[in-house]
Amino acid sequence: MVSKLAIGLLAVQVLLGGYLFSYLLSAGQPRATARATRISDPVSALHLLAALAALALWMIYQAGHDIAFAWATLGVLALTAAGGMTMAVKTLAEPPILEGVVSEDPADARVAESQIPRPAIYLHGVIFLMAGACVLLVSLGLAD
Repeated sequence: MVSKLAIGLLAVQVLLGGYLFSYLLSAGQPRATARATRISDPVSALHLLAALAALALWMIYQAGHDIAFAWATLGVLALTAAGGMTMAVKTLAEPPILEGVVSEDPADARVAESQIPRPAIYLHGVIFLMAGACVLLVSLGLAD
C-alpha cells in the first residue's frame, strides 16, 4: 500500500515540478514579464532529471520488488532534494528583482522565479517529504 502511495506521490511531484519549471522557461522570452532568473540551468536540469530518474527507479522497484531499486530511489531523491532546496532558497529568500539593472522595461530586472505561486512551492515540498518518507519506510522493510 505504501509503495503504491509513493508512486502516486512521485508522479504528482513530477507534474507539479513541471508546472513550477514552466515559470523558469518563460525567463528571457520577449513577451515575458520577467526576463531573468537566478536559478542556473545545470541546477534546474539536474533536479528535473533526478526527479524523473527517481520515478523510473521506483517503477522498476514496483515491477520486481528488488530492494536495491528502493534504496537507489532514496539516493536519487536525496540528490533531487539538494537541487530543490537550492532552488527554493533562491526563490523564497532573495528579492524579486536584480540589482543594478538599468532598463526602461521593468521586466528586464524582474526574476521569473518571483512569479511562482508560493503555495505551489510549499505543496511541492510537502509532497516530496511524504513521498520520501514512503520510500524510506519501504526501503527499511517497515511497510509494503
